[in-house]
Amino acid sequence: MYPIITKITGKQIDLSSIISEETSMQASSYTEMGNSLILAANAEVEKTYIDNIKEDIKKNIENKGYVVNDVSIDIETKNQDSYGQINKVSLNITVGAPALWCPDNNINTVQPIEKVNINNTNDVGVGLDRPDNNPIPETQIDSLKNFIQTTYGVKKENIFINS
Repeated sequence: MYPIITKITGKQIDLSSIISEETSMQASSYTEMGNSLILAANAEVEKTYIDNIKEDIKKNIENKGYVVNDVSIDIETKNQDSYGQINKVSLNITVGAPALWCPDNNINTVQPIEKVNINNTNDVGVGLDRPDNNPIPETQIDSLKNFIQTTYGVKKENIFINS
């Protein structure tokens, strides 16, 4: 049964006399528990990896003057050769408040802008809080897609901004 043992001792060894079926089942159970722990650890590492990428994307887009409302990514998990590669990025962003120069501390800061509601009784479709009043121009969206493509290696056709 075990050629190395047979070669050394010159005798056939019946392992069933040494290892009981119960011990074998316990070992199998421990192996299954170990595999479960490995899967749980891998899932946690994967979640942390995704969260870090999402946070990095958010920070980089916000540094360009946008407010990031939501970031969603899909990564490759099936193919071992490209495991972890970002397959898809979806962003919901709006134009941020303009950065103001503060000479006291030599940094740019963003001042919050309060939402203003205007009641307009003649319904002509003009209002400040309509989302299509100030859309992000396609040139800026294209620029953001190029940035994400070169920075994170995502195909441009798999980057979705406000769609």
